[in-house]
Amino acid sequence: MVLPSKCLLQTYKNRVQHEPGIQKDILHWMKNEVLAQNICLGGYEGGIMLDEMSIQEKIEHRKKGNSFENIGFNKRLDETHYMITLCSGKESLQLASHVLQLLFFGHTGFRFPFAHYPTTQVTPSELLLIFWQSVKMLGLFSFTVTYVSLDGAQCNRDFMKIN
Repeated sequence: MVLPSKCLLQTYKNRVQHEPGIQKDILHWMKNEVLAQNICLGGYEGGIMLDEMSIQEKIEHRKKGNSFENIGFNKRLDETHYMITLCSGKESLQLASHVLQLLFFGHTGFRFPFAHYPTTQVTPSELLLIFWQSVKMLGLFSFTVTYVSLDGAQCNRDFMKIN
């Protein structure tokens, strides 16, 4: 199999800005890929694969316009951030030690990673919010989620119990 050059792959990947969370640009790209590959309606149905992986803790600086931004901090959903701030009485930043990757896997084999969240280990309640937000956003782009696939981590088992 002949693969495109590294430069071409990087250009293709960098067409949209990759930010933590669910980005509409990524979902538009995903929808365009389904259309470009002429995938039947069965490809619009599938599941969400969730996997949290440990990463090296570090801060990176990225130029955005005329300013710089720091990348590498924990990125929570607004609801989780507000609840933690209310319970602890303080706001704090933590370096991410893990990243939660979300991938759509269609019944016809179409795969597309559509979101990621830097975390310090996701909680079952955060996972519940992220999952249902993903189902809603995918639905807005005509994708139907019929299952979820997880590994056997304790957080995932707890997520399934409260789901």
